[in-house]
Amino acid sequence: MNSPKPGEETLLAEYGAAQADYLHNDNFPWQIGTILVAGTFIFWGILIDVRKEAMDLMLFGVASLLVTLLLSAWILFFHHYRQTARYKLDRLQEIEKELGMDSHLRWVSRDGKKARYKNYGFSGHVITLFVYFVAGVGGSVIGFLKSGFLVSHWFVWPIVAVAITVGMFLCQEKRLSDSLDL
Repeated sequence: MNSPKPGEETLLAEYGAAQADYLHNDNFPWQIGTILVAGTFIFWGILIDVRKEAMDLMLFGVASLLVTLLLSAWILFFHHYRQTARYKLDRLQEIEKELGMDSHLRWVSRDGKKARYKNYGFSGHVITLFVYFVAGVGGSVIGFLKSGFLVSHWFVWPIVAVAITVGMFLCQEKRLSDSLDL
């Protein structure tokens, strides 16, 4: 049994709600991320200000790991919202096709035609991942430099956490792309 197709008014209402939710899901993670990244820079300032003689490698490493774990939670949170935003965008494009609209469809190739609009440079999620990577390993780099290039396992743990998180992010991104046939 086929369910009746929604009318134009219903689709327009869904389109408006989906657009608002898409914008929220696209923007909200960065609102949180900017605060966390700013806090990371403050943390780095404190680390840089510590005299080499007073530096406790364990405390330095544990503090860097905690900051990295917080940033790891943020980047995975960011990707959760990215997935929701991508699915909303997919639905927006479906509605646009049905109603003869093309606001979001101008960015995709269809009907044998090239996309009307094209982004150049790195995509937003790649830039976000780069910001995460730099912020996540920054404490370890500062510790390494401040300790006079002393290699300590305390500086390695944040790097391991970043590597695991980036791997998780990339696996989730692949699954997202596959589910949307991108």
